[in-house]
Amino acid sequence: MRAVKRWIRAQFWEWRMRGRRAAIAGEVAAALHLPAPPRLIERGNLGHDSNYNVLSGGEQIGVLRLVNPHKRRPLPPAGMPFVIAGPSMRILHEFDVYGRGAASGLTPTPVWKADDALFCRYLPYRPLMTWVKGAPSIWPLLLEGSATLHRLHDEVGLSHVDASLGNVLADEGRTRHALVDFEYLPADGVTFGEQKVYDHLRLVHSSWKFIRPAERAPSQAWLAQLDSCLDPAMRDIAFDRIGPALENLLNDAAWRQALARLFPRLA
Repeated sequence: MRAVKRWIRAQFWEWRMRGRRAAIAGEVAAALHLPAPPRLIERGNLGHDSNYNVLSGGEQIGVLRLVNPHKRRPLPPAGMPFVIAGPSMRILHEFDVYGRGAASGLTPTPVWKADDALFCRYLPYRPLMTWVKGAPSIWPLLLEGSATLHRLHDEVGLSHVDASLGNVLADEGRTRHALVDFEYLPADGVTFGEQKVYDHLRLVHSSWKFIRPAERAPSQAWLAQLDSCLDPAMRDIAFDRIGPALENLLNDAAWRQALARLFPRLA
């Protein structure tokens, strides 16, 4: 029943956006010199904005993020290491991130934006989460996700702060990866070192319910990869600012002990 209510609520939000959605389709057509307004196919309503696959001539040409002022999503609790930016700032931030990340192949390529919308070129990848079901182990996927986050940190100089297997994309061979959905910003006072550590740990934390109980012991392969990503500033972080968002890991005795070997101030 709860799922049905969520679906009905989401459809109502989308119905209220029908006028702006049609106008945006026209603006995209003009900006991209399309022969007709593209079709916008809803891709889900989990975030704070509406997201659509953009089709022209029967082929997908991009993805559109559109601010939906009618959506009512809970804000992050106080004390978290991340905050949700205001509507126009979300668009501006993601456009900037994609512009910086696309050169390394780590994000989609941004093409056009308005105050309340962002259009990116279609990237024929899918979320790592889609490989979880039926996989013999989730840890290879988490290893790929962390490796992608490390590239974002190292090559682009940015953090994600909402890392999950749903926000890491891969091609069908899982040899190329990209990151999407940068709608959160680091909270004031959270250092870049803390952000980078949080990205890696949040990836595992957000996947906790998908990890089989028998596999929840600390993965030595994943910890070794994390160890290789750490610089001195990351190793020296305190966990007071990022810890409140990592309870699944930090309240697990085995994980806390394993992480304390990498982060002395956690002990």
